[in-house]
Amino acid sequence: MKKIVFVVALLASVISEAGVAEAGHKTGSWLNGNQLRQWCNEADIGLCMGYVVGVADAMEAFHSYGKAFLDWRACIPNDVTRGQLMAVAKKFLNDHPEDLHLAAVGIVAQSMVEAFPCCWN
Repeated sequence: MKKIVFVVALLASVISEAGVAEAGHKTGSWLNGNQLRQWCNEADIGLCMGYVVGVADAMEAFHSYGKAFLDWRACIPNDVTRGQLMAVAKKFLNDHPEDLHLAAVGIVAQSMVEAFPCCWN
């Protein structure tokens, strides 16, 4: 039950940031790349996975309505696992230390776009 409440709260947080035109440049969000990388690499894999999957789910929800999520569109295949989503975000976080001060939501969204681009982007 705790996980469901967390995911719902996470999605509400992510979706509330959807009005930001360039979320990758927003530094005032409640979670930045440094904090997310710490969750993903050391502190709490469950929080990392929950956050990444929440962003991916929000991206897919927007995509299903023909909308971009924070100006990003990813075409995540149906058979991608939660572990793969987390690995994509984790690799992006580790490969782009110059972006870690930015909002985590934008970083995760950008990692999904690079890993799963839409052919019509």
